[in-house]
Amino acid sequence: MERPFLLLLIALLCFPISLAATLQGTIYDLSLERAEDIRVNIDTTPAQFLISKDSAYSFNIPPGSYKLTAEQYDGSTIIALAEESITIQDDGAYVLDIILFPTFEDIDDESEFIDSSTDELIDAPNYNFIIIIIGIGIILLAVFFHFNKKKKTIKKPTKKKVIKSIYKPEKTAPILPQDLLELYTFIQKHKRTTQKEIRKIIPLSEAKISLMITDLESRDLIKKVKKGRGNIIILK
Repeated sequence: MERPFLLLLIALLCFPISLAATLQGTIYDLSLERAEDIRVNIDTTPAQFLISKDSAYSFNIPPGSYKLTAEQYDGSTIIALAEESITIQDDGAYVLDIILFPTFEDIDDESEFIDSSTDELIDAPNYNFIIIIIGIGIILLAVFFHFNKKKKTIKKPTKKKVIKSIYKPEKTAPILPQDLLELYTFIQKHKRTTQKEIRKIIPLSEAKISLMITDLESRDLIKKVKKGRGNIIILK
């Protein structure tokens, strides 16, 4: 009777201990600042969750594939969200930092993510008109003194040529093709928008919009951040 019990005990001692890994990381908002008071969930069996007060989280999980979710609340409303998939193949420490993205789809008025100060834009046509008036005045004065000095008829320079030499575009405005300038002006106005909103304003194909966004990003004028199946476009 003692021998079977002894064999069973030896078998239990030789049975491999189940592996476990530590998954940890830091949670950031869209401005890459540490986010606080974030609910973090992972779909283990049973599921685990915690409230991160200092932007850090840590879970002990066995090998497998999981979905990690981080949520930021304003009252009972989710205002920022991140979902990440991870596969644990062995024991050890795994680090996965999380960036929260605003939940545009869950908010009726997305205008709170747009800087309201951009609504007070300079009326460019008015300034152009003033520049043209000043240019014409300078031209008339130049022609008057020129004729008095030369005392003879000299061909008057064309208005278009002289105005072009007087008017200078703002140094801060990028020199872009017309289609890129239209897209950049829209992004510059809102500072932060989505690729979906851009397609509503600029009636081009999704492929063309993507190429234009990539072009602006390569010129270091904007920053594209992946969010789910779409992109958030941020003005640099």
